[in-house]
Amino acid sequence: MASAIDMFRTIRELGENFGFHVQEEVSSAFLPGHLDDYSPRVDLTWSIPIDEPKSRGLSMIIPEFHDKAIDYFPLVGFEVEATDPTTKTQISNIANLQTLGLPYGFLVIDNTKADGDLYRRANRVLTTYNFMNGHSNFGVIDYSQILNMVETIPKTTALKYTEPNKEVKYGKGGEKQETLDIREKIVKLGSNYGFNIQQDWMPKDLQNMHQLMNSVYITSGSPEDDLSRRFLGKITSWTPTQNNVNNRWDYYFTKSAIDVTWNIQLPPNFIWFIESLKAKNEPMKVTNPILRDPSSLWPILGFEIEGSMGKHGGGGIFNLSRYCYIGLEVVPESQYRRAQSKIKVYSRTSGIQNVFVTTYEKILEMKNHDNQ
Repeated sequence: MASAIDMFRTIRELGENFGFHVQEEVSSAFLPGHLDDYSPRVDLTWSIPIDEPKSRGLSMIIPEFHDKAIDYFPLVGFEVEATDPTTKTQISNIANLQTLGLPYGFLVIDNTKADGDLYRRANRVLTTYNFMNGHSNFGVIDYSQILNMVETIPKTTALKYTEPNKEVKYGKGGEKQETLDIREKIVKLGSNYGFNIQQDWMPKDLQNMHQLMNSVYITSGSPEDDLSRRFLGKITSWTPTQNNVNNRWDYYFTKSAIDVTWNIQLPPNFIWFIESLKAKNEPMKVTNPILRDPSSLWPILGFEIEGSMGKHGGGGIFNLSRYCYIGLEVVPESQYRRAQSKIKVYSRTSGIQNVFVTTYEKILEMKNHDNQ
């Protein structure tokens, strides 16, 4: 049986081998302004070092980050239980990870204790939490799995922070010239500060879920009943009296892309870490089937450029909160107070804690920093 000290040490060493900055007992949130009354404490975090130009860019463009040194981007949090935690303790662990806004989170248990039932119980807690409180990008890991990873880390994968070639795509079109100017300015600023830039971007979470549903309903042996066919995307009701047949994922889920994202590169072995967990951890496929597949890039900052803050602008807030680590609504000066009000209300009612607002005018006033 492992002690808490052993478990902490192994997770720390694994993170450092991946190239992360590792911290223990983290209680201060990277995202400012929302944890005035209570700051939860997470056992360990793995963070990506942020170089000086990127740090300056984030501090410059997000009003709440002005004069704030951003040295690390916390990517993964771990809540480690070396004993036999109660259900409510595990629920609180998950809530802590979510409150700190960590993109990935894991409950780490030692299944040799409590008659070998901790792993099943932790997965039940996570499944219930996701069902009752909405999707979380978390999973359960037994300590033995981490020990195995320490022994099988790929030796050929370089652990270097080298920026990939910047890929800049054109927008979908339909914007006014004013918003096109804002978009161009945001792209240029981000590129000059060393970020990879993507436009009209969204992750593959929904495609992955559709793929999973296909496999589940085909495996179930009843792909032809009406419910299965709907989940497979083979029946899509467009009117109350007519069904259209199609098996594309975007006939079942809706697309809603982020206007612009500033992206950073993930350590290559972290991608191996997540892929290995998903491949070898059968319960994880059930408790959290759309644990996000990491690509080489992660959207640390996303922008939605809105002309007004009606329902369309409100939807952009939810888009940013779900898909990006930090979101920034960019609106005309006349819409600034309304945007702030919506974000404040949504933070209280819907758990949104990572979206901020700025104005067209402030973006256009920013000087392009030539990062040389």
